[in-house]
Order: sequence, then structure tokens, then C-alpha cells
Amino acid sequence: MSSTDHLAARRYKTVNMVAAAGISALINALDGLDFPFAFGGDDAGFAVPASAQPIAAEALAAVRHWAQDEFNISIRAAMMPVTDVRAAGVM
Repeated sequence: MSSTDHLAARRYKTVNMVAAAGISALINALDGLDFPFAFGGDDAGFAVPASAQPIAAEALAAVRHWAQDEFNISIRAAMMPVTDVRAAGVM
């Protein structure tokens, strides 16, 4: 099930917890590295330096598996370089 399906079933707290878990996982995995993040209730976004990408990818993959195994929530995760975002005219 998607987070949207869970929200429709009024499982707001579970969806919020899973989104916040991504932030917590990165905070723990990056061991004190400061990075900006945004929490949107059913989503979260981050900006990490390229040097932290492998660690961040591993942490987010672990959250995806945990969310699926524990709550049957399928979440999406993606990474892209800031240069690609800027080239698309987003920032």
C-alpha cells in the first residue's frame, strides 16, 4: 500500500512516523553531519553532500524495507545531484 492509501484509511500517525524515520535514520547514519531537511507529514526531503551519498542511500533503503515489512507501506526514495536540480531550473 502507498502512503496515500494509508492516509485514506486514517493511519496518519503511522505515515507521519515513517516519514520522520527517514530523517532520524539519516541523522544517525551521518553521525553528526549537519544537513538540511524538510518534513511534510507524509514525506521528507534532504540535502546531503555527495561524499555522504552512499551512507544516505543505505540508510534510506533500510527505512524503505522497514516500512514495508512493519507497516506494509511502500515508500519511494530518490537521489539526484543538485546540479541536475539546478539544470532543470528548479533552484
